[in-house]
Amino acid sequence: MKNFDIKDLLIHILHGGIILAVAYFSFAECIVDFASDLGLVSAKCEMTGFNATVLLMLSYLIGLMIDPIADLVDTLISKMKIGGKPFPSFMLLKDGKCFELEFAHHAIVREILCEDVENNDKKIENDKDKKAAKSSEKLWEKNENTMLLFNYAKNRAFKHGSDYQIERIEHYFRLFIFYRNMIWTTFISSIILLASCNLGLCGIFACIMLVFFFYKASYKYRTYYCRMILGAVYSPK
Repeated sequence: MKNFDIKDLLIHILHGGIILAVAYFSFAECIVDFASDLGLVSAKCEMTGFNATVLLMLSYLIGLMIDPIADLVDTLISKMKIGGKPFPSFMLLKDGKCFELEFAHHAIVREILCEDVENNDKKIENDKDKKAAKSSEKLWEKNENTMLLFNYAKNRAFKHGSDYQIERIEHYFRLFIFYRNMIWTTFISSIILLASCNLGLCGIFACIMLVFFFYKASYKYRTYYCRMILGAVYSPK
């Protein structure tokens, strides 16, 4: 992935800006009083006196904080084996299908990745039961082991993938992150609205529907991202 992209900057500002706007709507008076005490805004002009740069920086920082929160939750869910569907990469390697996407060469890719892991991964090499560890079935049949195979696939994709494949990988990854972070943006905004007593039953229902929509979208684009990564491992002649 590229180290910096203006799109990533704008996405962080958008997510943080939504939370900041909801917080201001919910606690306008408190925020204005606090800003006035700091000398950032006068009582007459209220929030219009805020420096635009300060607002953008705050939005960006808040949006930036969502990434580690989402990553931490993803890690906990995978390690604790709770909730949700299996990883898209697991479904693609196991059945060759996920979210109406078909992966025709999944068995070949699975075999290539298992060989890579068996030959290069130290954990497999140092395993007491090497025969069991070196069984392709044992490697990929567990959902949590799929991440190991997927990491090898990702390395192969960025080393040997075409420019088009890498561009699509980055595109789908960005969409996946956008919708995943929108889940947390909606959730945090809902908590703020509940804390300020500005969220009724209709609002709660709307937030639940938004979270469900963003979850479906994030899973969809995560599946597309995984499909592009795994597809770059093997190119039929």
